[in-house]
Formats: sequence, structure tokens, C-alpha cells
Amino acid sequence: ILMIYIGEYEILNNNKSTLKDTSIDSANNEYMTESDIEVINFDEVAKKYKVLRGITDLPTSNDALFIGENEIFFIEFKNGQIDANNIRLKICDSMWMLTDIIEQNISYMRENVKYILVYNPQKKQRNIRISASREDIKRRFKKKGKDNLVSFGLKRLEKLYINEAFTYTKEDFEEEFVKIYS
Repeated sequence: ILMIYIGEYEILNNNKSTLKDTSIDSANNEYMTESDIEVINFDEVAKKYKVLRGITDLPTSNDALFIGENEIFFIEFKNGQIDANNIRLKICDSMWMLTDIIEQNISYMRENVKYILVYNPQKKQRNIRISASREDIKRRFKKKGKDNLVSFGLKRLEKLYINEAFTYTKEDFEEEFVKIYS
């Protein structure tokens, strides 16, 4: 695995933040996590990338990019409705921006980058065919079997754009990511 050294890339290095700050739902002034894990605010990277490349429209972007010792994660926080098509667009736009910034190809992303969608199951969901209670039951069975339940059609992006996808409730995210990487 070829890891990214943030210091080499000014656009990444100058947009460091915390998970908490990147998780804010500004419309409701709510945070999806209280974690102070250092990440890159990828929404800010997208704004600077737009200027750098002279792009007319702002590319869609994931909220955060976490670069660990051996893992890279894009993280998107959704405290309200989830539009699966918009999520896929954010993944693609973010991947293309990152490949350009670090001068790698999509194969690098496919092999090294994982994706996490953190959502609030108490909020009304759109474009979802599975009820919240049914999804909770599936999640419990998958957890017992040590398998990862990937919702919102994101599983099909594995090995196409990303290495692995995860969909976590806020509580699952704290357990499965924050506790591990804190």
C-alpha cells in the first residue's frame, strides 16, 4: 500500500480539521460525532480545488478524508435525508479530485480507499426501500456474523471505485471507527 504523506500536498495539509467539525449539520446546528480525530476537511479541499483548476461549478465532495498509518477513508455524514445518487456523485467527484491531487490513478483508489457513510436513522430517509426497524434487524444479524451491512446501494461501488464501503449509524460509527482510531 502506497500511503499518502499529507505534508507533500499543500491543498490537503492546509485543510486539516477534526471529525467533529466536519460532521456538523449546520442547518440544525448538530454534530454527528464529538471526536477530535484529525482529518482533512474535504469540502474545503473541493472549494480550493475549484479555484486551482478554474472549474465553474463546485464539485460535490465528501465531508472528510482520514489518512491513517495503513488506511485511507472518505467519510460522509448525513443527519437528514439520504439521496443515494447524490452520495455516489460525491464519491466519484471526491475520488477524481484526490487522484489528481496525489497524482495517482483510479486503481490506487480502488485498492486503498475505503468509504464510510454515517447517518442518523432517526431522521426521515428518502430513496430507501428498507424500513429502519428491518435494517436494524439485518444489522444485528450481520454483526453477529462479523459481516458488514452496506446500505443505500453503496456495496456495488466496491472494487469499482473504492476498496470497501461501510454504512454506520452514529452509534456504530463511534464503536467501529472512533474507538479504533482515537
